[in-house]
Amino acid sequence: LAYWHYTIGTQGTLHAPAIVMRCTRWQASVSVSALVVVAAVFLHAQLADDRVPTGGDPYSILGLANGASQQHVTKAYRSLAKRWHPDRMHGDKDVFALVAHAYDVLTDPEKRDVFDRLGARGLERLRDGDPSVRKDWLSDAEILRRVHNDGEEGWLDRLVTSGFASLSAGAAACSRRLAPSLRWLTGREW
Repeated sequence: LAYWHYTIGTQGTLHAPAIVMRCTRWQASVSVSALVVVAAVFLHAQLADDRVPTGGDPYSILGLANGASQQHVTKAYRSLAKRWHPDRMHGDKDVFALVAHAYDVLTDPEKRDVFDRLGARGLERLRDGDPSVRKDWLSDAEILRRVHNDGEEGWLDRLVTSGFASLSAGAAACSRRLAPSLRWLTGREW
């Protein structure tokens, strides 16, 4: 319970009003508790800005969920870049470089796609020039499988394929049987 209290000086002058609090112990403890909660919230907000981003995941470095929009990525990057810029007081160039790299990965569509599909290892492979990390890349085996697996084989195709397969198998068997004789006749390894 508060009321205005005016003080009168020694020469009768009226001094500025002051608020005088009269309360019970319970009201005082509630007031102190509320003050502590307000101070904790304020300090937590101050300390939240000082947390150092760590980890190799660009989303966690910027404090974003996977699949965040480009606007959210830019907003998170700007706030962290402003906080950790080396030219600012308490800035850190290593943390700033980490934040900048995360921003670079999430703003480049190709790097972001590679990271979303293959993770940090995929980014390393992309940096090293590995073509297999690209989305439209096909291995030689896959190309051959697609070329030679184009539906049901016709009777003529089966005849040619099986004929060549039989001829090849016969030549291999003959080569195995004749190799010792050829080696003896020519003196060379066959």
